[in-house]
Amino acid sequence: MLKKSTSRTQKQLVAENEDLRARLDEAEETLRAIGSGEVDALVVSGVDGEQLFTLKGADHSYRILIENMGEGALTLTAEGVILYANRRFAEMLKTPLEKVIGSTIHTWVAPDSQQILQSLLIKGADEKRREQLVLTASDGTPVPASLSVGNLPINEMPDCLFLVATDLTEQKRSDAIAASEKLAQELLAASNQSRLALQSVIEDQKRAEESQRQSEENFRRSLDDCPLGVRIVTAEGETIYANRVILDINSCNSLEELKTTPAENRYTPESFAEHQIRKEKRKRGDYDPSEYDISIVRKDGELRHLQVFRKEVLWDGERQFQVLYNDITDRKRVEEALRESEENYRNLFENANQAIFVVQDDKVVFLNPVSTMMIGYSGEEIMARPFIEFIHPDDRDMVIDRYIRRMKGEELPHLYSFRIIHRDGNIRWVELNAVLINWKGKTATLNFLTDITDRRKAEEELKISREHVAMINKILRHDLINDLSVIRSALRLYGETREERLLKEASGRVGKSVDLIRSMKELEIFISSRRDLKLYNIGSTIKEVMKSYSSIRFTIEGKGQVLADEALSSVIDNIIANATIHGKADRVEIKIEKARDMCEIRIADNGIGIPDEIKGRIFEENFVFGEDAHTGVGLHIVKNTIENYGGSVRVEDNTPKGAVFVLKMKGVK
Repeated sequence: MLKKSTSRTQKQLVAENEDLRARLDEAEETLRAIGSGEVDALVVSGVDGEQLFTLKGADHSYRILIENMGEGALTLTAEGVILYANRRFAEMLKTPLEKVIGSTIHTWVAPDSQQILQSLLIKGADEKRREQLVLTASDGTPVPASLSVGNLPINEMPDCLFLVATDLTEQKRSDAIAASEKLAQELLAASNQSRLALQSVIEDQKRAEESQRQSEENFRRSLDDCPLGVRIVTAEGETIYANRVILDINSCNSLEELKTTPAENRYTPESFAEHQIRKEKRKRGDYDPSEYDISIVRKDGELRHLQVFRKEVLWDGERQFQVLYNDITDRKRVEEALRESEENYRNLFENANQAIFVVQDDKVVFLNPVSTMMIGYSGEEIMARPFIEFIHPDDRDMVIDRYIRRMKGEELPHLYSFRIIHRDGNIRWVELNAVLINWKGKTATLNFLTDITDRRKAEEELKISREHVAMINKILRHDLINDLSVIRSALRLYGETREERLLKEASGRVGKSVDLIRSMKELEIFISSRRDLKLYNIGSTIKEVMKSYSSIRFTIEGKGQVLADEALSSVIDNIIANATIHGKADRVEIKIEKARDMCEIRIADNGIGIPDEIKGRIFEENFVFGEDAHTGVGLHIVKNTIENYGGSVRVEDNTPKGAVFVLKMKGVK
C-alpha cells in the first residue's frame, strides 16, 4: 500500500511540473510579445481576481515614438506594477526590458526616495505631478531622475498611471562642476583680497621697520656726536662699535685699528694689570664694579686718564655691553694742580671744556668761565646765591640729598644727571661728577658739569619712537589675526552651506583689515607729528565698528563726543571682539552718558562673562584665558590707549549674565 501511494504522488508531481512549465512558457511568451509590441493587453491576477489591462490607442506610430524617446516611459497600476516600459527606462536601470515589465516600480527606487514615490502615486487623480528622486540600477548605481506622473485610464480603470522618467545624471554632474568652478572663483577672489591685505601689512611693517631703523640711526648718530667716548663690546671684550671721541682718545684712525691694537699697548702697566684682574672676575662671574678709572698712553706718548661706566644693553637685538669713557685728564690735572700750586690749577681750571666749580657751605665759591656760559649768569651772580636755586625744582631734593650724604663721607656714584634753569628760562639737562676736596682748610666739593641736553633729547625721542612702533605693531598683529580668523571661518562655512552672507562677512572683514592698515598708517603720521587729540562722535564710531558684526544684535543709547585719535575704532573693536569671540555673546548694548567734562561709555554683552579671579588681570600684556584665547594683547592695547587719552577702563558683571566694559574718557561739557 505504501509503495502504491508513493507512485501516485510522483505522477502528481510530474503533472504539476509540466503544468507549471507550460504556464512559465506562456508568461515568457506574453512578456516577449508585450515588449515587442505584438499585443496590446495583459491579464494580471490581483486581490479581486484576474483583470484584463489594455493600452488604449496603442497604435504602431505612437509605440515607435515612445520606444525611441530620450526619456523613460512606463505605465503602471495604482499598486506600482509596471504594465509597460520603453527601452530607455530599461537602459536607465541597466536591466533587460523583460525583467522590468511586470516588476513593481518600488523595486527600482532608492530607499531614501520611497516616500517621494509614494506621494507621487497617491496625490489627487486630476493632478500631474513632478518630483526629483533617486532610482537604483540593477548594479546598485544611483540614478538621479525627474519623474512626471499622471492618470491613464486603461479599460475603464481610472487608477492606472503613466510615468515619464528623465535621467538627471549629466545635469547633476554639470551643476556640481559649475558650483565647484563658482566656489573656486569666489575663493580665488577672496584669496586675492587677503593677499593684497597681507601685502599691505608687509609694506607697512617694512615702513615701520624703516622708521625704527632711522630712529636707531638717530640714536647711533647721537652716540657719534656724544662728548663722551662710547664703545660697544661683546661679553668676550670684542669691540663692535666705537665713536669718534674714543678713537681720538686712543689716537686711532679707525675702529679696525682700535680692535687690532693690543690692550697691553694702550694701557699703562698699572691699568693693564687692573684690566686683567677685572677680566678674570668677569669670567668667574664675580662682582665687578660698573664704574672705575683707567689710564692709557696715546701713540704720541701722552698720558690720558679716563673714568669708565659699563652697563649691559641690547645692540642689534643681542646682549652686549655699553662702555662710556669720560676723559678726566683735566680733572686729574686740576686735582694735581690743587695739590701742587693753586696758580697752575687756575690755568687748567679756566681752560677746561667742562663747567668746573667748587661748592662750599651750599654756595659756589670758585668757578671757571664755562660755568657762567652754561648757567647764563655772571660769576658774581652765581656766587651770591645758593647753587640750589639754579636747579630745577623737581630735582632739588635729589641733588640736596646727594650733596649732604657726600659731605658726610658716604660712598655715592660720582656721576648723575639733573636739570638746571638757564637765565633765559630754558631748561638744560646736565651731568654732574663731584668729588670731595679740601678748599682753604674746609671740606668742599669739586664739581664737573657737562651739558647733555642734546643726548637726553635723542634718547627720549628714540624711546618714544620705539614705544609707538611697538604699539602700532601690536594693534596690527592682534586685529589682523582676528579678522583673518573670521575670514577663514566664513570661507570654510561657505564651502559647506553656500550662504551668500558668509562671503559678504568675509569681504567685509577684508575691507576692515585694509581700513585698519590705513588707519594705522595715519596713526603713525599722527604720532610722528605729535598733534593734539581731537573730538570724535563716540556713537558714530561704534556704529561704524558694528558694521563688521552683522550677526550681532546691538543697541546704542545716548550720545557724546570724546577726545581721541584714530586708534579709538580699534579700542571699540577689541572690546566687541572679546565679547563675541571669547564671551560667545550675540547681543551688545551700549549706553553713553555725559558727566561734566567726562563721557562714560558702558558696553554690555550677554555672553558667558569674565570670572572674578581674572578680572584684575585681563588688561595685562600677553594674559590669555579660555579655549579661544589669541595673543593676549587686545585688552592691553585698550587699557594703554584709553589711558593715553587721559581716561580709564574697568570691567564689571552684567545682569543676568555677561560682562560690562566701562570706559571713562575726556569729552566736552
